[in-house]
Formats: sequence, structure tokens, C-alpha cells
Amino acid sequence: MLPLAQAEALPAPGPASQRARRPAAGTAAGLLAALALAALLRRVSDPDLFWHLSTGREVLRAGRIPVAEPFVSVLFGQPTQFHEWGYGVLCEAVLRVFGWAGLSVLQAGLMGGALALAGAAWPRRGRAGTARLLAFAAGAAWMSYRLSYRPELLLFLAIGLELWALERWDATGRARWLALLPASALGLSQAHPSALFLLVVLGACGVQVSLNEWRTGRLVPRLAQLGAAGAVTAAAACLNPFGPLQLLLPLRTATADVKEFADGIVELLPVLQSDQRWPFLLLAAAAAAAVAVAPRDRRVFWGLLAAGFGALAFRYVRNLALFALAVQPALAHLLARGCGWCGRRGGRAFRTALVAAGVGALAAVSILPRGGPGWGWGVAPGIFPEKSADAIQALRPRGTIFNFFDYGGYLNWALGGHWLVSVDGRRWGMDPAVTLHDRVLSADAGWDGALRAIGADVLVFPGTLPYSGKLVPLLSEILDSPDWLLLGSEEAALFFVRRGATAPPQPPALPASEAWRHVAWRAEQVASSFPDHPGAWLSLARAREALGEREAAQAAWARYQAAAQATPGGD
Repeated sequence: MLPLAQAEALPAPGPASQRARRPAAGTAAGLLAALALAALLRRVSDPDLFWHLSTGREVLRAGRIPVAEPFVSVLFGQPTQFHEWGYGVLCEAVLRVFGWAGLSVLQAGLMGGALALAGAAWPRRGRAGTARLLAFAAGAAWMSYRLSYRPELLLFLAIGLELWALERWDATGRARWLALLPASALGLSQAHPSALFLLVVLGACGVQVSLNEWRTGRLVPRLAQLGAAGAVTAAAACLNPFGPLQLLLPLRTATADVKEFADGIVELLPVLQSDQRWPFLLLAAAAAAAVAVAPRDRRVFWGLLAAGFGALAFRYVRNLALFALAVQPALAHLLARGCGWCGRRGGRAFRTALVAAGVGALAAVSILPRGGPGWGWGVAPGIFPEKSADAIQALRPRGTIFNFFDYGGYLNWALGGHWLVSVDGRRWGMDPAVTLHDRVLSADAGWDGALRAIGADVLVFPGTLPYSGKLVPLLSEILDSPDWLLLGSEEAALFFVRRGATAPPQPPALPASEAWRHVAWRAEQVASSFPDHPGAWLSLARAREALGEREAAQAAWARYQAAAQATPGGD
């Protein structure tokens, strides 16, 4: 043995070696966190962001939430509600201070934070760090379908925080962790009407606690803590400008008018009828395996989350991301068990390979959205009528704008609200704005009179519809009308102005061939991605015929006939 003085002079091997490893471990963790954040950066392709930005700009300008419609000509001055005003204020403030890069970092941080918190909400046994990395990468892949600039990202963060807080409460027995729930509900209810989901998660946790503690003396006090947390959370969710309506608004999706309106919205399709059916089935299988091997004191809780959110995803594909987030704790636990079992047989080399796989998966997440907005920040090109907005600002035509459904929010934001739009994407149900939109684009009888009734002297719409590629009937009518001038053509839209609506001298009109080239380009994009859509081939055939390209028109017509025969009812 060493003398006491010499022994005291020597560093303690355990703590010193741990301190020596901490800088390297911290650096590695920081690099992985940066990689995770970078993998989730996306350019803007979702039109909803722009009416959120317009709302935020209006709230910051006026210092209050609008109570009368300020953007849409058909409904101007009528009572309205902006239930997601807080998200618009947040995004507008970030955009003003940090630009598009800051906004992209914000949305990546919201989803990344949700995944990280949910992935840490499990009893930490085995290879915790590696398991959380792999679970994060898998969750990001499943959730990338909804990685867009929408206020539901705040719901994801709130649920991730709730799962983590409930795990901390269960592990420590300290009720202070439950205080995070009403705080998150209060913030969420200012930006998104979905705090009801937090109460659903809390209820599932209460079922598990009842099963765990029913034979112990802790059942009543623990359920009392959860009950108090639920009551305060519900009360906090009602502390918003719309009161309890904000808490109960998700139930509105069960109404008949929304169901009728939802029939044409891709994100509201049943998941098995969407292009996400195989990711859903894979996630369901992984969730079932994770619940099967879950600790007994978590199995019912995790199983209820998987079943409940899995049913929501089954009904509407938009809920796939919620499903992936809800099973994140169970998935992390499953991966930890698998990493521990394999690590005992493969050693350090195997653990290194697992970490490399996780890092590779994170890198792959940045290129997963095939055909989507792409990695990075800023506005994705070719999706919004940017050139049309520039032309409107330069020409300053009189009157209001009639626009395609998805373009109203962008036009209102880009034009600073100086021109009223006809619809801006906030509509649920067949209200007058949506009815006018469908009537005019379909070129129903009296369409021009309907435009005059709202003072619309500017038209901004695409020549073909997204996804289906069908030709917009209004286009042929407008090209044949002497009252309208084609003044702009771009990938996203065509820009028409009523004759005499601009100050003299009258700008020269583009030939109709420019409109048909626009139609051909858009139809080719849809046909290349969805070759079984007959509408795209028919639009392409008509465009090639109008451009005098007879051989190309005949080839497109043949493809249309083949697709129409394979698709009953297609046109």
C-alpha cells in the first residue's frame, strides 16, 4: 500500500478519467446535435406559411388579433377568427430578425426538440445514447412527411415535452415536473388548437399509473397529482383569445361540412389510400414490437399511445407524424435492448457501426422528401407566383385579385396586403370564397360577372391543377376573351389583367402560345411523377396541339387513352 500522503497526491483514477472523457463526449454530442438540426432544414413549399406570416404581420401592426376579415375580398369585413395567430407572430418575428435561414432553423428545432424529448422519455437501460440516436433518425424519417412550416410543429414539441416530463415525474416522484404540462398547453393554445391531445396523453398515463399502483398506498396521491395536472392543463389551454373553443376545435373535423370539403385534400386521405401506406405499415409493425417488449410498468401506456395515434394516422395520413412521435419512447427502448444484445456479441466495433448507421440515417433524412421542397432555407423556386407578384407591384393594376386557392396567402404576403385576394387557403367548408373559386376556375356560366361583382381585374392561376394535371377550364375562356390580357407566365401561374385596368400606356400582351407552353411544362411535371394520371396526358396533348406540335400531341393523346382505360372514370 502507498503511504497516505502519496496516496492523497495521486489523482483518483475513476473521476479523473471521466473528466478527461467529458470534453470529447461533449464535442461528439454537440456535433450530433448540429447534424440532427441540419438534417431537418427545409425550404418553404407549404402555402399555409404565408397566410400565417400575413396574420402575424397584421397582429404586430395593429397590436391585436383581427376580428373582421382583412385579406379576402369575398368575405372582407365579415367576422372571422385566427386560431393560429401566435404561430404567425412567432414566424413573422423570426423572419424579420433572422431571415429565412432563421425560420428554417426554427422549424427544424421544433421538430428536432420534439424527437429528442420523446426519445429520452423511457427508463434508461442499455445503450441509451446509441438507441436515442437511432430512434431520432428513424423518427425523423417517418415525420419528414409533415416537416413543413405549420403550427402543428408546436404540438409535436408540446407532446415530446409532456412525454419527457411524465417520465421524469414517474422516475423521481416529484410533482414539479408536471408543472411543465399546463405551461406547454398555455403556449400551444395561442398558436394551435390542439391542446386536447395533451390531455389524451395524460389520460393514458393515468391508466398505467392505476395499474402500477392499485395495490400500493401511492395510488390515490399519484392519481391526484395527475388529476390536478390535467385540470390545470385544461384551464391553461382555455386562457387564449377564443376560450374553451380553442380546446375543443379539433372535434370540428367530425362535422359533415368538413368531411365533404376534405374529400379533395390529399393530407386528409386515409393512410392506406396515400403514398405513405408502406411507411405507416412499417411504423405500425415497429410499434407493435416495441410495445411487446416494453417494461411492464410502461406497456399499457405505450400501447394506448400507439393504438390511439395509430388510429388517427389510419384515418388521416396527416397524423402519421403524430403516430411516429407517440411511439418514440417505446422505439428507443426497443432499440436500446437490441443494441445491448448485439453489443455484447459484437463489442466496440459493432457499437461504432451502429453510431455510423445513425449518423448516415440522419444525413439521409435531408434528402428523403423526393419531389419535395429540398434541403436548406428560403422559398423553393417554381412553387409560388413570385414573378406575378412582382408584375403586380410594378404595374399596380386597379381592383382585387382572383387567385388559385394555394396562392392567396403568398400574394397577400408578397404584396404587403395592398390588394385583396379572393381566397387564401384558410377556408374550411364551402363558404362563398371557395364557391367563387370553384365556379370561376370551372368557367361556369356567368363567371366573368362574378369576377366583376368582387371588382377582380387581376387573375393569377395555374393552367393545370396540381396532382391531377387536369386543364383548368377557365384558361380557354380567358384566352378567347378580348377583355383579358396575358401579361405574365411562370412555372407556378399565369398572370392576366383586365384590359384598361392598368395606367396607360397599356403593357403589351404575351401571345397565347406562352400560356400553352406553361400548360405543357406543368403537365409534363405531373405526368413524369404520376404517369397513371390521365388528366396530365390530356392537358399535354391539348397544349402540344395548340403549339402546332402534332406528333408530340398524338403521342400524348395515346398515353392519355391508355391511362384513361386503366383508370375508370379518368379524364
